[in-house]
Formats: sequence, structure tokens, C-alpha cells
Amino acid sequence: LKELLETRNFIVTTAQNGAEALREVLAVDFDVIICDMMMPKMPGDMFYLAVQKSKPELAKRFLFVTGHADNPKVDAFLKSIDAIVIFKPVLTEELVRMISFVLNRTAHQTT
Repeated sequence: LKELLETRNFIVTTAQNGAEALREVLAVDFDVIICDMMMPKMPGDMFYLAVQKSKPELAKRFLFVTGHADNPKVDAFLKSIDAIVIFKPVLTEELVRMISFVLNRTAHQTT
């Protein structure tokens, strides 16, 4: 995804796991946070809740990615926060469209 997005002129920061991602997000205010629901060391729901608690203004910048559409726990969490979600396998155009959606949504919230 990193290489794909960089070919579309996005600046991308990656993290190997949820704990590393949390350190990155606490250090920098990202425009969009693409969050996999199943990450090592800290799953996506726990990562989101940690960001929401420490930097609540970033909560609406999440775009969740999952291959677990049939997992009741994942589904319940995503519905509970009215998440923006794309399902694996991720299609390039869908990913770019959803990133633009998150960017537009957050731009309207700050004005």
C-alpha cells in the first residue's frame, strides 16, 4: 500500500504493529490514519481507542482496513464508532477514493 500510495503523491508513514503506530500518531498529527483491524502487539480497535483518548481530534481521520468482515467482534466495533471501512482485498481506486473522503470529511469539520 505504501508504494501504491506514493505513486499517487501521498506521503506515507508505516508502522510494523499497533504499538509502533501509536508512538507515531502521538508524535505527529496525520491527515488520514489507515488502520488494519488485525495488527501485532495492539489490534486496530485498541489502537483506535488509545488514539481517541489521547488525541480525540484524530478519531475522525481513521480509515479501517479488514479482511474479517464476518468477525462479529470486528463488525460490532466498527458499527459502534460509525467507522469508514474498506475490505481486503483493497482495490487501488477504492482506497484512493476513501482517503479523499476522509480528507474531505475532516476538512469540513475544521471549518
